[in-house]
Amino acid sequence: MSLTGFVVTPAVASRLRAFRPRGERVTGSALVPPATPWPQLAGTAFDYLLRFELHRRHPHAEVGSWVAEGAAGLIYEKTPTGSIERNPFPVDSEHWVPGPLLARRCQAVVDEARRLLDAYRHQPPDDGRLRELAAAAVKLAQLDAVVRGRRLDPGFERADDGAVDELLRLLAVVPFDRLVRPGRLLLNPTFGDASVRVGGADADLITGDLLVDVKTTKTCELKSDSLDQLFGYYLLARQARRTDPAFPEVRSVGLYFSRFARLWEFDVTGWTARPDFADTERWFFETADEEFGLNPADG
Repeated sequence: MSLTGFVVTPAVASRLRAFRPRGERVTGSALVPPATPWPQLAGTAFDYLLRFELHRRHPHAEVGSWVAEGAAGLIYEKTPTGSIERNPFPVDSEHWVPGPLLARRCQAVVDEARRLLDAYRHQPPDDGRLRELAAAAVKLAQLDAVVRGRRLDPGFERADDGAVDELLRLLAVVPFDRLVRPGRLLLNPTFGDASVRVGGADADLITGDLLVDVKTTKTCELKSDSLDQLFGYYLLARQARRTDPAFPEVRSVGLYFSRFARLWEFDVTGWTARPDFADTERWFFETADEEFGLNPADG
């Protein structure tokens, strides 16, 4: 379990319900409707491609590690024990691939993505290079599933043309002038020890004093679990700043609905001004420490 799973547990969701903004709506028609049957894969892949483009446009961006980078190590350790769900090369199959070899193939996907990103960032923009990078993002998204869900798709070394086309359409409608704010730009940031306290948490980006979570969903509905996740990110950011004063001070949070090119923002004073905020913040971390077995003295 990570922050995403933690905030949907009944006790946590019930406690955070009062902090969900009321009367807020996001409207509009989808500019890029879903065109492929893999919505979760498209969302993860677009997260990668958007961060790649932001890094090209803003070389000063501070880049966190890729989740996909952890896939090779997990494959090496867990295959062929059966603990990687949907192992595409089971031990009793004539096509079985030893764990170390499969791990090297996963690492090759990451290495190729690094090479393509470097070329894309340091050479003039080119549609061909961008398409190759979008394909790499699709492959990285498939490796994310190894780390986050212990699943490995047999086609992890391939990128569907339809998925690549969809990513390029999503990128083409991004309002970069609204999304990027003055100040530091953190791509895929984590929250230090605070992330550990919830079993792992990484945001999509922090731009200036705005923390943004990207949603590649078929609707632009402000769902309760998304709002609770944003609240959790904010608490983690506050805790990270207590530990490291150089960590950005988050003053607003947002959801970017990529299919609609719409950014919804919320000023965090709507949370901090509540009389029950401090108690809820304390309860959140105490509950997380119990859930994840962390000694509070370690946090």
